[in-house]
Amino acid sequence: MHLAQHLANKKQDGTRTAEVLERLGIAQQQQQKPHHLSQGEQQRAAIALALINQPRLILADEPTSSLDDKNCKVVSDLLHEQASLTGAMLVVITHDKRLKEVFHNSLELSDINITSPLQQAGWYEHI
Repeated sequence: MHLAQHLANKKQDGTRTAEVLERLGIAQQQQQKPHHLSQGEQQRAAIALALINQPRLILADEPTSSLDDKNCKVVSDLLHEQASLTGAMLVVITHDKRLKEVFHNSLELSDINITSPLQQAGWYEHI
């Protein structure tokens, strides 16, 4: 975590690190090497790294794919909270049906022509 803060030219903030890791339930694993963590713990550690510097844009690709229901809720709540607190834009890409209820503004991609809905949303003029 401190390396992520250093690389972003941010002051090392032990309080922020402890807060994020505690929220994700992995504070006690802070000194563990990644290969000693379970897949779910690794995924929550990646979420912590993504959020530690309070980015203005949060891109979360399958953030809950390896998580049980309890940790899925923890992660989705934390993503919402961090985006709200910092005014960040949050983009979540997922197949996880559990998140469908959590994120109300969504675009579902399937075998249909997506050009029209994207144009209606004003995302682009031409493909």
